[in-house]
Amino acid sequence: MTLLYYDPVFQEHDTGDHPENGGRILAVVRHLNFVALDTSCKRPGWDAASVERLCYVHSRQYVDSVEQFAAGGGGYIEEDTSVSEKSYEVARMAVGAVCDAVERVVVGEDRTAFCLVRPPGHHAMPDHAMGFCLFNNIAVGARVATREFGLERVLIVDFDVHHGNGTQAMFWEDADVGAPWCGPCRMMAPAFAEAAVHLSPNIILAKLNIEASPVTASQFTITGIPTMILFNGGKEVSRQSGALTTHKFALNEVD
Repeated sequence: MTLLYYDPVFQEHDTGDHPENGGRILAVVRHLNFVALDTSCKRPGWDAASVERLCYVHSRQYVDSVEQFAAGGGGYIEEDTSVSEKSYEVARMAVGAVCDAVERVVVGEDRTAFCLVRPPGHHAMPDHAMGFCLFNNIAVGARVATREFGLERVLIVDFDVHHGNGTQAMFWEDADVGAPWCGPCRMMAPAFAEAAVHLSPNIILAKLNIEASPVTASQFTITGIPTMILFNGGKEVSRQSGALTTHKFALNEVD
């Protein structure tokens, strides 16, 4: 039974008519409800990520600057990234969902988790926001796996037409986290499955952008490897319906 992470709080990251807006994940929520997949999932509670965990991959100065910017009313923190008054706390909840899912998957409470959260994260750099992203959800989750649980082989896969430059920057020189292997799903899925078996990671953390890369669950059969997927909601969610109940994933964000 998949762990499902979603909360209406993610709508409080108010970006107006910005391309990254709350309507994108609402489409996923509605579909899960329509096909009753949400009733087949566990709905754990979780806490916002601590500042200490955010600082696994971000500088404390940057974390504090996001808090201050949101508290001041928000606006565009950089040319592409909109922030509202509650965005800092919402972003911490998004990271917290991923961290909680990593913990539960690693200890064996479940082998799949679906984290439907926003704001997204894979463009967020160690010391600044970028590309709709504030905090790098998947990167913090990877560091929870290595630092708190001692995992030695973490593989990050980024199914997206946009390169996860923030994730790459955070792990470029680290031997314990391989990141990010990027590209559209149709091109990457077969090679990803083969490489995952060959590399034998302790856990796979993947971010999936459905709008850019519609896929079916059958493309992700990876036997025996616990997998966390950061899931990007979007127009093609109906093609993902099987993933919640058949494969080893934890899923998360929209960018």
